[in-house]
Amino acid sequence: MTDDPSQLDTPRAWLKQAILEIAEEQPELWSLQIGERARVGHIFARLREIVPRRWDVDMEWDRQGIVGDRKWVKSAEITDRYGIPDMVIHRRSRFGTENNLLVIEVKLDAGSLSTSSDDFEKVTSWMTQIGYRFGALVSLGTREIDTRLMWLEHPIDRPSVENF
Repeated sequence: MTDDPSQLDTPRAWLKQAILEIAEEQPELWSLQIGERARVGHIFARLREIVPRRWDVDMEWDRQGIVGDRKWVKSAEITDRYGIPDMVIHRRSRFGTENNLLVIEVKLDAGSLSTSSDDFEKVTSWMTQIGYRFGALVSLGTREIDTRLMWLEHPIDRPSVENF
């Protein structure tokens, strides 16, 4: 696996694989309506197994850069505030799209997959301000496995949405 531009869709496959494997192995996370954080924790653990070791996979990562400044979400629509992505694939303490691969925001309901949602705004802000190459908004579904993914690429143009 390389950083070759022809293979830049790989993070999408990693994320989908992690979600699908957890949904198949642990459907009770959905049927018992287990909360977002618990599901994210299981997906995160699986993602760490899938992603090549040259990347760091972190959950609730709230720092950026060499000195570890807090991450900000800064936009006209959202009050300036600290923002903490659910998961990131990156190289810690480094800047630029070559070191910040994917920022992931997960929700239970599909409302977050709208381009007018606060979650969409947060992900696009992290992509723009910190330089993540890809962004993902994931809707896991509340009672049954009904996973949807909105995928964004830098520079941000038109997101794609898929069910799986």
